[in-house]
Amino acid sequence: MPVWRALHSLSHRSRSQKIGDVKLKANIDRAMDITLTPEQAQIIQQKLQSGRYKTLDDLLAQAFQLLDDWEEHSLIEDPAWIDSARQKVDVAIQSLEQNGGTDGETVVNRLLEKFQQARQNQQ
Repeated sequence: MPVWRALHSLSHRSRSQKIGDVKLKANIDRAMDITLTPEQAQIIQQKLQSGRYKTLDDLLAQAFQLLDDWEEHSLIEDPAWIDSARQKVDVAIQSLEQNGGTDGETVVNRLLEKFQQARQNQQ
Protein backbone atom coordinates (compact mmCIF):
# COMPACT_ATOMS: atom_id res chain seq x y z
CA MET A 1 0.00 0.00 0.00
CA PRO A 2 1.66 3.29 -1.04
CA VAL A 3 1.79 5.54 1.98
CA TRP A 4 3.69 8.50 0.64
CA ARG A 5 3.72 9.75 -2.95
CA ALA A 6 5.78 12.85 -3.42
CA LEU A 7 5.21 14.69 -6.69
CA HIS A 8 7.67 16.86 -8.55
CA SER A 9 7.37 20.48 -7.48
CA LEU A 10 9.35 23.29 -9.05
CA SER A 11 8.41 25.55 -6.17
CA HIS A 12 9.51 22.97 -3.57
CA ARG A 13 6.20 23.37 -1.77
CA SER A 14 5.34 20.95 0.99
CA ARG A 15 3.26 17.97 -0.06
CA SER A 16 1.37 15.98 2.51
CA GLN A 17 -0.93 13.01 2.77
CA LYS A 18 -2.79 11.71 5.78
CA ILE A 19 -2.79 7.95 6.27
CA GLY A 20 -4.82 6.94 9.30
CA ASP A 21 -3.57 9.07 12.17
CA VAL A 22 -0.21 9.69 10.50
CA LYS A 23 0.26 12.67 8.25
CA LEU A 24 3.26 12.36 5.98
CA LYS A 25 4.76 15.41 4.31
CA ALA A 26 7.97 16.38 2.63
CA ASN A 27 9.63 19.15 0.70
CA ILE A 28 10.53 17.49 -2.52
CA ASP A 29 12.36 18.20 -5.73
CA ARG A 30 11.67 14.90 -7.52
CA ALA A 31 9.06 12.18 -7.52
CA MET A 32 9.37 9.29 -5.10
CA ASP A 33 7.22 6.56 -3.67
CA ILE A 34 7.75 5.25 -0.19
CA THR A 35 5.87 2.13 0.80
CA LEU A 36 5.53 1.11 4.43
CA THR A 37 4.37 -2.23 5.67
CA PRO A 38 1.38 -2.12 8.02
CA GLU A 39 3.81 -2.90 10.85
CA GLN A 40 6.04 0.05 9.95
CA ALA A 41 3.03 2.38 9.73
CA GLN A 42 1.90 1.13 13.14
CA ILE A 43 5.34 1.82 14.62
CA ILE A 44 5.21 5.37 13.27
CA GLN A 45 1.75 5.90 14.73
CA GLN A 46 2.82 4.49 18.12
CA LYS A 47 5.92 6.68 18.23
CA LEU A 48 3.92 9.79 17.40
CA GLN A 49 1.19 8.93 19.92
CA SER A 50 3.83 8.42 22.63
CA GLY A 51 4.47 12.16 22.57
CA ARG A 52 8.23 11.75 22.27
CA TYR A 53 8.12 13.13 18.74
CA LYS A 54 6.00 16.19 18.05
CA THR A 55 5.81 15.68 14.30
CA LEU A 56 6.55 13.07 11.71
CA ASP A 57 9.40 15.31 10.57
CA ASP A 58 10.96 15.01 14.05
CA LEU A 59 10.60 11.24 14.02
CA LEU A 60 12.07 10.83 10.54
CA ALA A 61 14.90 13.25 11.27
CA GLN A 62 15.85 11.18 14.33
CA ALA A 63 15.58 7.92 12.37
CA PHE A 64 17.79 9.21 9.56
CA GLN A 65 20.30 10.62 12.05
CA LEU A 66 20.52 7.25 13.79
CA LEU A 67 20.97 5.52 10.44
CA ASP A 68 23.78 7.93 9.50
CA ASP A 69 25.44 7.47 12.90
CA TRP A 70 25.17 3.70 12.68
CA GLU A 71 26.67 3.64 9.19
CA GLU A 72 29.43 6.04 10.18
CA HIS A 73 30.37 4.23 13.38
CA SER A 74 29.53 0.69 12.43
CA LEU A 75 31.88 -1.54 14.36
CA ILE A 76 31.55 -4.23 11.74
CA GLU A 77 33.38 -2.04 9.24
CA ASP A 78 36.07 -0.88 11.68
CA PRO A 79 39.27 -2.88 11.04
CA ALA A 80 40.81 -1.81 14.38
CA TRP A 81 37.78 -3.07 16.30
CA ILE A 82 37.78 -6.34 14.36
CA ASP A 83 41.50 -6.90 15.09
CA SER A 84 40.97 -6.07 18.77
CA ALA A 85 38.01 -8.46 19.02
CA ARG A 86 39.97 -11.25 17.29
CA GLN A 87 42.88 -10.79 19.71
CA LYS A 88 40.55 -10.98 22.70
CA VAL A 89 38.89 -14.11 21.36
CA ASP A 90 42.30 -15.71 20.73
CA VAL A 91 43.39 -14.91 24.31
CA ALA A 92 40.16 -16.38 25.68
CA ILE A 93 40.51 -19.55 23.61
CA GLN A 94 44.12 -19.97 24.72
CA SER A 95 43.10 -19.50 28.36
CA LEU A 96 40.35 -22.11 28.01
CA GLU A 97 42.74 -24.58 26.42
CA GLN A 98 45.35 -24.10 29.15
CA ASN A 99 43.14 -23.77 32.22
CA GLY A 100 39.91 -25.41 31.21
CA GLY A 101 36.59 -23.69 31.51
CA THR A 102 33.75 -23.49 33.98
CA ASP A 103 30.28 -24.55 32.97
CA GLY A 104 27.52 -21.94 33.00
CA GLU A 105 25.56 -23.48 35.87
CA THR A 106 28.59 -23.29 38.16
CA VAL A 107 29.20 -19.65 37.22
CA VAL A 108 25.56 -18.73 37.87
CA ASN A 109 25.57 -20.52 41.25
CA ARG A 110 28.76 -18.70 42.28
CA LEU A 111 27.25 -15.36 41.31
CA LEU A 112 24.07 -16.12 43.26
CA GLU A 113 26.14 -17.00 46.33
CA LYS A 114 28.04 -13.70 46.05
CA PHE A 115 24.78 -11.74 45.76
CA GLN A 116 23.34 -13.53 48.79
CA GLN A 117 26.50 -12.80 50.81
CA ALA A 118 26.41 -9.15 49.77
CA ARG A 119 22.76 -8.89 50.92
CA GLN A 120 23.57 -10.48 54.24
CA ASN A 121 26.48 -8.09 54.74
CA GLN A 122 24.17 -5.11 54.08
CA GLN A 123 21.69 -6.21 56.76
